[in-house]
Amino acid sequence: MFDEIQTEERKNKVTTLKAKFDNKTINFKELRELMKKTRKSLNIGIFYTDFYSVNMHKPKPEELNFTEYGKFFTMLNLMSRSNELTHLGNNKRIKKETLSTMLEFKNIKAFYNFINKLSKYKMLAKIKLGGANYIAINPAYAQRKIMLNSTIYKLFKEDLDEFLDEYQLRYLELYEESVDIDSIISLE
Repeated sequence: MFDEIQTEERKNKVTTLKAKFDNKTINFKELRELMKKTRKSLNIGIFYTDFYSVNMHKPKPEELNFTEYGKFFTMLNLMSRSNELTHLGNNKRIKKETLSTMLEFKNIKAFYNFINKLSKYKMLAKIKLGGANYIAINPAYAQRKIMLNSTIYKLFKEDLDEFLDEYQLRYLELYEESVDIDSIISLE
């Protein structure tokens, strides 16, 4: 009898939360509860099956030459699931000087010109926080499983919406406004 009452209460709660979701009156805490009760993952990510399906709608910007495009994909090979550039062996973040050397730029100015060009085409975003400069790579170009948070979502919303379901979209829109520093790459 107790299990039946508990099941009925759960169904009523889910129905109430779904109605709030449909009416766009649900808050973040309630949405988390609804997602848990309906077994929707709170770990929001983008899952790609192959290179072609990801990039058929995202052609290489014409102004980006193949050498620059190759350097961008070298950066992607260093990217972790949380959208960080890390050393493959020890998972420590890569500093700008090291990244510049790995990408074979002759000097840091050439590296910054490259970053500015990628930013212009929304392949990455530049962010300034507390006087420090950071970049975030657009997961729509990453071709691998990338975990999303509200910071990355807000930076690349127009490219990511098509990959997310309505619950994930609402979750990321309602998520707190704080910037997740772990999801961006320091240029300092």
